[in-house]
Amino acid sequence: MLNVGVIGPGKIWEKVHMPIVEKIDTFRIMSFCVRREEQKAYWQQKCPSATVFTNIDEFLKQPNMDGVIITTPLNLNGPATIKAQRANKIVFVEKPLTTKMEEIEAIMAEEKKSGTPVYVLEQFLYNSQVAAILDIIKSEKLGKLVSYENVTYYLMDEKAPSDIGYEQTSWRQESDFPLGHIWDGGVHQVALFNALFGLPRKIFAKGLSLRQGMGKYNFILAALDYGNNFLASFSHSAFLGGNGKLFNVHFTNGSLYISGKELVLENKVTCSRETLNIAEGNLYEKMWKEIAVLAAKKAVPPFTAKDAGDCIKFLAAMEKSIETSVDTPVKQ
Repeated sequence: MLNVGVIGPGKIWEKVHMPIVEKIDTFRIMSFCVRREEQKAYWQQKCPSATVFTNIDEFLKQPNMDGVIITTPLNLNGPATIKAQRANKIVFVEKPLTTKMEEIEAIMAEEKKSGTPVYVLEQFLYNSQVAAILDIIKSEKLGKLVSYENVTYYLMDEKAPSDIGYEQTSWRQESDFPLGHIWDGGVHQVALFNALFGLPRKIFAKGLSLRQGMGKYNFILAALDYGNNFLASFSHSAFLGGNGKLFNVHFTNGSLYISGKELVLENKVTCSRETLNIAEGNLYEKMWKEIAVLAAKKAVPPFTAKDAGDCIKFLAAMEKSIETSVDTPVKQ
């Protein structure tokens, strides 16, 4: 069993992670670290057996605490991770791990010292569809890759409350991280693209600001060039909403696309259609169960600190392209 503390127990901890983690025998929640006294009182009442701290250094000094779960605003994830690593704690941290390459380098250096990887809570890469798509790509079952298009639109607005209430958090409403909400909700797609296709060679992107607040750009459209006659398009918005979910991958001999929980393969050579129903119900639950097994052995997870660095490279090139209006190479 791992004794764990939680840094920054906000909405995603309370409504998404906590109900799952509490049911996994591997973890025992022993403490919390919060910023404000009212939060301290709330968690003392909600979890009477846990100790609640307002000082992260005192929190990390707990000798019987094996690991920490970090669910802070995204610009704090990196610094909190490094502090926890240096206190010899196993780290489970919400995505994105950080927006800064220098923090990635520090995190990877600490991993090398301790021999313990950081476990980023990137649930998209625990979906069985990822392995299935990778197998189709590598086996060339539908021929060689030609293109893909992804559209990810949703509405993040304080006037349109959601069940979890992400849109009510001040750090999202007044976000000062690069680009805007593509760094929050859209980084899932970037992690997925990188896992399936690797980094593109260059990116050309345009961004629009359609409202006040909620990040610099509310709509981003990008053309991605992977070389070897493989091109793609990616469109992201936390403002447009609507029925904005699309992911199609095209090959020389056919296409695949995701329809709900189904992965559909269409072969234009054989004029056949195949449907694979392999998606999980709750990816967070699957992720935590797999992480529990991996962490017990200090095994490498599907999404690593290096992978988080690749997301930064992708989004940094996108940001530079928007600002300069030219094709921008992606650092490899």
